[in-house]
Amino acid sequence: MNRYSPLQALCFVVVLVLTACTPMRDGMEEHKNAVARADGYTLTIEHLAQLLASADASVAPPHPNVVDAVAELWIGYTLLTSALARPDTFYSVDITPLIQFQMDQERVWGLRRDVILADLEPTEEAMLEAYKAEQPYTEVELQQLFVRLSQDATSAQIEEARRFAEDLRTSIEQGADFDELAAALAEDTTGTVWGGELGWVGRGRLVPELDSLVFYMEPGTISEAVRSPFGYHIVRVTDREEPDLEEVREEYRLGLMEGRVEDSERAYIDSLFDAARARPVDGAVDVVKAIVNSPRLRRLSPAEQSAALARYRGGSLTLGEWAHWAIRHFPESQRLFGGDSTAVVTNLIELVRNELLVRAAREMGYSVSEEAFDTLQARGYRELTSVVTVSGLRRDKLVSGEQTIQEAVDQVLTEVLTQERSPAPLARAAPALKLGHTYQVYPDRYSEVVERMIAIRLESLSASPPLEPGS
Repeated sequence: MNRYSPLQALCFVVVLVLTACTPMRDGMEEHKNAVARADGYTLTIEHLAQLLASADASVAPPHPNVVDAVAELWIGYTLLTSALARPDTFYSVDITPLIQFQMDQERVWGLRRDVILADLEPTEEAMLEAYKAEQPYTEVELQQLFVRLSQDATSAQIEEARRFAEDLRTSIEQGADFDELAAALAEDTTGTVWGGELGWVGRGRLVPELDSLVFYMEPGTISEAVRSPFGYHIVRVTDREEPDLEEVREEYRLGLMEGRVEDSERAYIDSLFDAARARPVDGAVDVVKAIVNSPRLRRLSPAEQSAALARYRGGSLTLGEWAHWAIRHFPESQRLFGGDSTAVVTNLIELVRNELLVRAAREMGYSVSEEAFDTLQARGYRELTSVVTVSGLRRDKLVSGEQTIQEAVDQVLTEVLTQERSPAPLARAAPALKLGHTYQVYPDRYSEVVERMIAIRLESLSASPPLEPGS
């Protein structure tokens, strides 16, 4: 039996320790140089600096925000390419974040159909009464006497125009012929008065002051002098046509239902909102205004994601929920949440109202049918496939080994940095790709990337041959 001497045993231990330390030291060194990680892949300071330095300075200026944005793209494209290379392609990706909004809408449609729209079909009596009151399809033939007012008319000019219009109306009452007055005014060359035919008009074609009046006048009747933003009007209805309800029944019923649906929906959501006593959290407006235009929007910590923006009885609208909505609706979300604070509050409240409606649908047991889910899931997979197509990724190259995952990601990033491809579609798919995967960025190393990319660009300039005289 062989035995090691104490010295041999010590040497053996030292060799084992040194051998074990080599990969550990390499791993520590790699970690130290990492800017981002995603599912076992690492983006180093040097590699990212090389990618950025190769792009035009106007597209990739040396700034930490640029480093952050490209690091985020690297994570998204790495996860996308990794999923594309798997045997099941995207079918291991949890598609829920891509279709969650549509799933919620399916639930709300069930609630809308059974609760909100219940008993909204108008009775025959109600429809006939509303038709007579609204007269929506009535048309009238009109003549007009018109006294014009300029936008900057003085109070004295307004009073003078009013008196002139009143005198015209008094003349008609005393027997003056409307047609003769119209003809006389038509000859005025100052442009301040006018008389003549307006012809046949329907709802919505006149100024509101006349629209609310003339469709209830009988043929032959003449209005008082009516003031509008443009001046004073005296109109005569010469003829009137009103279709019978039977002629327009279905069209009118649908229009009437639409208005009733809107009122019913608004009342139902108002009742949910009032019962929940919803209110924004102090400071929420400043938070969303700061984040909506920041790279942080796509990289919130777990604590930030769970932070409440608005609270209501039984729940809250979290920063994470809002961020997911903002990413899916980018860049519209920048407009809605990046400006006036009052508008930001209004838009936050609107999101809360929508969340309360979805919660009510869930609590009442409304779910997505298997058929609808399959349709939405297929749509989500098509969206991921569309992102791949827009990115120019090739699964055949990945599967055959012609291209590694990181080579494919480098190619896409290079084309994005040279503005040959748009990264916009990736932003919508990123939440689904990140779900269940490990990824991390190291913002404290952004400054090192900036310094290195500047150095690479300077080295490239110094290595360039000098320009010849006259060139």
